[in-house]
Amino acid sequence: MSKKKEMEIRHKADSIESILMVRGIAHMQNEPGVSFGVVEELNRRYRNSDLKVEHPHRGFGGEYIFRSASHLGRKPEGRDA
Repeated sequence: MSKKKEMEIRHKADSIESILMVRGIAHMQNEPGVSFGVVEELNRRYRNSDLKVEHPHRGFGGEYIFRSASHLGRKPEGRDA
């Protein structure tokens, strides 16, 4: 994976994470090659959290819906404090 693509995935994951912390729910349009990486990054950061992800229906288009009742109220794994 290219550095540019990795940075894009991290940036989108950070944005979704911020929205979840404030609202507890976030939506992200399905973008082939990026969206799955964002889901994997957030699942890696919050392995033992209440993070739930609704995937779009088959095919292209749709959106991912991320939910966290606790607003991800804990320190993510693998990050420096």
